[in-house]
Amino acid sequence: MEYIVRRMHQEEVSHIYKTYMTQDFPAQELKPLSHILKSMEQGYGFSLGIYEAQDLMGYAVFIVTEDCALLDYFAVVEAKRGKGVGHEAFRLLKAYFEENLPEVRGIYIEAERINKARNEKERTVRSRRITFYQSCGCGMTELESRLFGVDYSILYCGLGASSETPSLSAVDRIYRTMFKKTHYKCFVNWAWQGNWIDLDRCVTDRGQERRQAVLYIVTGGSGSGKSEYAENLAVRLAKGQALYYVAAMQPCGEEGQERIRRHRALRAGKGFETIECYTNIGQIPETIGAASCKKATVLVECMSNLLANEMFGNGQQSEEAGLQNRLLSEISGLAGQCKHLILVTNEVFADGICYAPETEQYKKRLAQINRSLVELSDEAVEIVYTIPVRIKGRKAEESIYEVGYQ
Repeated sequence: MEYIVRRMHQEEVSHIYKTYMTQDFPAQELKPLSHILKSMEQGYGFSLGIYEAQDLMGYAVFIVTEDCALLDYFAVVEAKRGKGVGHEAFRLLKAYFEENLPEVRGIYIEAERINKARNEKERTVRSRRITFYQSCGCGMTELESRLFGVDYSILYCGLGASSETPSLSAVDRIYRTMFKKTHYKCFVNWAWQGNWIDLDRCVTDRGQERRQAVLYIVTGGSGSGKSEYAENLAVRLAKGQALYYVAAMQPCGEEGQERIRRHRALRAGKGFETIECYTNIGQIPETIGAASCKKATVLVECMSNLLANEMFGNGQQSEEAGLQNRLLSEISGLAGQCKHLILVTNEVFADGICYAPETEQYKKRLAQINRSLVELSDEAVEIVYTIPVRIKGRKAEESIYEVGYQ
């Protein structure tokens, strides 16, 4: 039986996302379904299904601009793996482009860098992925990207007789199409032949010009002093300009009310304007006003409350696929629209107690978000018994490690 490739409509993509993609890709790598559907609606994204008769064998999600494409997701259905389907499917994907989209001269593929793997298992998985694409005729380029803190090698597969050599400007156009301008500016970085470059300023990371730090992460255990530290940091960064405190903790029970009273007293007289926002943190720029937000220092407290509200806010556990990515996208969008964003989060992973499954799922999601937040951040610090311990960042005049407790 021969395989066929055909373009899928939005209902089919939604079904495949919920049935297969949530199982085939880690949650932190999976874009929200709404982003994929939006790319289809706006004409720069589409998805292909590989079928044997009516049976789905695999699928691929693409972003296309002018004369090049990015393979965003590609997977063979689990039950069909290990039978050579992957190589045949990739061959058919190339043939689809050459027949139906002859103006596309090459496909770019992101692969997480092997030398950034955290352990041997992860290293093996990344190595196999790259080996697979190379066996399909893709070549490793001298391009590297860093997207939202994750480092990628870039592979390239030329199409047709008129295929071109890989181009930084070509794949950069794809990223500028995929991401909002504020997201691109803050969280997309390029390297060519090992040298990190800024395409908007055309200077290397060894140059003297550096953008102002935008996203600060302050973490620590309960009662560690992280709130006071974050507030003092916000006041210092604001330098008398607009200063907002985004409160994410819902007032539940006497203990919760007491904690809210204590935090209000702690920040009294520091110049904060308080905004209560329990979910959908991405709405803050609209609440403040776009023009005001650009000049503002915003302190959000805290990530653990935001996640709890999103997961359990309606009394039932949310099963939203891609929840972590949506929250991270909202936070990165907020960071791109204000002068400084300080985000407080919590360390809740060391008590050694086994909780109910839904609580364990919450802890797992928070751990994944915390890891991604630090990767996204310009500077990060953990408060241990009121003492700031550097996690990430550079020494600068206004480094968060020099704030102290005033």
